[in-house]
Amino acid sequence: MSTRNPFLIAGLILFGLAAGARGEETVRVWTGQDGRVIVASLRRADSESVTLRLVDGRETVVPLGKLSETDRDYLKELDSKPRPASMPDRSAIGPKIAVGGGPRTFTTAHFVFQSESDLTKGFVSDAARVFESTLKAVEALPLGIVPKPPEGETRFQARFMGRDTFEKKYRERQNDGGGVAGNPALRDIAGIYIPRLGEVWVPFSSMGVTATASFVNLRGNNDMGTLIHEITHQTMHDRLPMMPHWVQEGLAEYMEVVPYRNGSFEFGQAADGLRQHLRRSQSLREDQPVPMPRPSAIIEEGDATWRGGRDDYLKSLMLVYFYMHLDRPDQPGAPLADYLKLLDDSRRETVRSIADHNAAVRTYETQRLAYNRAVMAHNQAVRQFRADAARYNQLVERHNAQARDRVPVSRRVAVGEKPAPPVPPEKPGIPDILKEKSSLGETVDILGTSQTMAKPSLYRGRDGAALDAAVRAAYAGMGIPVTFREAGAKPDR
Repeated sequence: MSTRNPFLIAGLILFGLAAGARGEETVRVWTGQDGRVIVASLRRADSESVTLRLVDGRETVVPLGKLSETDRDYLKELDSKPRPASMPDRSAIGPKIAVGGGPRTFTTAHFVFQSESDLTKGFVSDAARVFESTLKAVEALPLGIVPKPPEGETRFQARFMGRDTFEKKYRERQNDGGGVAGNPALRDIAGIYIPRLGEVWVPFSSMGVTATASFVNLRGNNDMGTLIHEITHQTMHDRLPMMPHWVQEGLAEYMEVVPYRNGSFEFGQAADGLRQHLRRSQSLREDQPVPMPRPSAIIEEGDATWRGGRDDYLKSLMLVYFYMHLDRPDQPGAPLADYLKLLDDSRRETVRSIADHNAAVRTYETQRLAYNRAVMAHNQAVRQFRADAARYNQLVERHNAQARDRVPVSRRVAVGEKPAPPVPPEKPGIPDILKEKSSLGETVDILGTSQTMAKPSLYRGRDGAALDAAVRAAYAGMGIPVTFREAGAKPDR
């Protein structure tokens, strides 16, 4: 359960410290801008908020702006520390998942499941094991990925439905005019992630089910690879927009090939899982070279050549596996973790730069309009000054004429105070940020800019040829020959 109460009263400190001492996570006192405090451990943090685990097990989301400067400095220090580089040999959860609700809406720790048919809690518990274990496994990877539900939600969303309903909804989403129901590829789909909705859709048939009366029950331990692929996308949904397709799909493919059974991901057997995948799903013999574009070309071309074909998924898997296990065997996943962090840092910096630029534009526009109004008022004041000056000069002439005519001072015209010319308004200066980025209205490619900034972390000081050679040599060391091809060319042997 998640709560958004930002801070507790200070009177709870002593009780919180005593209770928090039993926890495994580091418990500390967090202070708000208003001086109130909360005793909790850090669950996750991003550029906008932190999620804290209270001493009673509940979680609360606190905007960064509500935290004290000391707490924000603490978060910056944590962010600057090197990330753990250990790849877990295994990530597993217990055999039973606690399930609430029913018979068509159920909740687990991190998911809400909707169904078009009545379900047993036993079915949902067994099915939810795939979802919960995938989420935990993604979080366990040394990549710094923290699964986070879509904004405004406390849990991820999933839907169970019959195959006919699934295909109908799929057609509606794809808007391809029908004729899809008989498509074998669609008939075999075990699940699909809908990014716009943030939902995973699962047809019952992919889970292996039997109907008992009005209930649906899980029948067996089917191959959950495709479903794991889609759940992986879902758990990374907030990162997906910044990732090139080869990273998005490569990570999902990687999770799919890691041996999985009954809630356990065996990362220590990932190499065996890759070999089995190449033989089974790619129909490659053990001694047959794996064809793929040059890794440097994959990185440089990004999404330009992505078509979503079988070859695209294969190249993505091979490159991601290289960065997960082969590029830095002493620090598995480190190059990819650095890349993802640089992507996020660059995105935040670009967004912040755009926000600062737009704020400067708004401020300058306000100043410019105020200046134009001041200029109009000044011009009006100048016209008034000229009229006042003309009258003053006339009075001076009369006064001087009276003086020449020896008119007594008491009878001379009163000249009055000399009118002062109005002070022109100060013209606002153009802010430096607008001078540097003078092309107002220019489209900013946040994605392209971020990927360009992050790219060097994948090369790690190598040029393209050296990277290509490193990939080939690393796979050769595994006994997996790799052959590179240019776009449209036959694989070289």
